[in-house]
Amino acid sequence: WSSTGADTVILEEGSQVTFQAAPTDAGGRRLAGDLTTEMTVEPEWAVVPGVGVVEAWEDGIWTVGGEVNFYFIDPGLVTFTVTDPVSGASGEQVFDVQPVDRG
Repeated sequence: WSSTGADTVILEEGSQVTFQAAPTDAGGRRLAGDLTTEMTVEPEWAVVPGVGVVEAWEDGIWTVGGEVNFYFIDPGLVTFTVTDPVSGASGEQVFDVQPVDRG
């Protein structure tokens, strides 16, 4: 796993991204409480959601609900926008998805 805060993240098709929203104050200090966000992706067809598997055994799996991780399936620019519906605060991250290097 690697964290990033770049304006545009360059990665290869097939890469996975996971988002975790955490409320902070203006100084970047973590605030107490939970944050429920809404996420949009443009273009939607460029990614597929992953499944947050917590545990797997022979009779089934235990997963985490909600779409928080995604796989990039097509090259091009992909923009994720995360919004707090209560305050209206939002942020976005742009990814420049490169074709798989078969060389």
